[in-house]
Amino acid sequence: MGEGARSVSSELELSTAPPPGWEAWAEGGRLLFQAPAWQRVLTAAFAARPVYCWHLARQQGAVVTLFRRGPFRVAYLGFPVISEHVDRAWIEAVVAALRAPRSPIRVDLVRVPASAFVVEERLAMAAALTPETAIENLSAWSPHANPKLERDLRKARHSRLEVDARPGTAAAASLYALYRETIRRRGGRLRYNLAYFRELLALSGESPRLRCFVARLDGAIVGFAAAALDGATACYLHAATDTHHRHLGVSDRLLEEIVEWALESGAVRCNLMSSPPASQSLVRFKEKWGGSTRLMPTYWTAFDLRGRLLARLLA
Repeated sequence: MGEGARSVSSELELSTAPPPGWEAWAEGGRLLFQAPAWQRVLTAAFAARPVYCWHLARQQGAVVTLFRRGPFRVAYLGFPVISEHVDRAWIEAVVAALRAPRSPIRVDLVRVPASAFVVEERLAMAAALTPETAIENLSAWSPHANPKLERDLRKARHSRLEVDARPGTAAAASLYALYRETIRRRGGRLRYNLAYFRELLALSGESPRLRCFVARLDGAIVGFAAAALDGATACYLHAATDTHHRHLGVSDRLLEEIVEWALESGAVRCNLMSSPPASQSLVRFKEKWGGSTRLMPTYWTAFDLRGRLLARLLA
């Protein structure tokens, strides 16, 4: 068992360090979000604390990542989204283990971002719903299925944009500035910091499960898109474009790179992830790519009064 490991039930062992064999198990399943390397990104950027949950009967793992928001402690089962091997029974067992007196961490609130394309059973927990879009049958995908997409891609390919798949950590400040401006324009909440983008770029240079593509115009970065391979799903993590150059088709050019990388990596679906409910134009952009949209629940359960207060803040 790993550091601080505790058997909290007959089903689960919880540990604050990856137990022996965890890294090989995650690598064998191509599960980036369960890998210690991904948790190191979150720890370095946000001082997050991972807890490794090992299911004794299934011989599978799931990471719970603990974040602090001031005095509050919120644990995510799946960050940014739950992995495809985790089903309803798995989720319920982990939540129960975190409530147990022998849990190695104290938690006020648990959040479960459960992709509607992975966890189809509803949980008996409160949930916030957001539109989630995915290209479900990636092997059958073709840009020729949508005349508008075909035209937009033709335009983007004929622009002066150059795409760089290995930008290095020196690009972190440019990516963060583009992300920050996009969030400001949409009236959203800044969830990521400069350190996160630096760590993301560093890992993308080391792991075949993560890619950060940047679009350059005359050497300057005018857009980026990042994606991760988690099991059979390629997840479109982040994207942002300089508004002064959107007419060049930067977003389309970068998403084409993501889809092609996902196909080359053997993914069976490309999850374009959730969109803010008010951003219907973003949903339409994703659906232009052949994506179908469902309502994605982010489940939550509060363990105490502080957890209920935090749930209101995060709503």
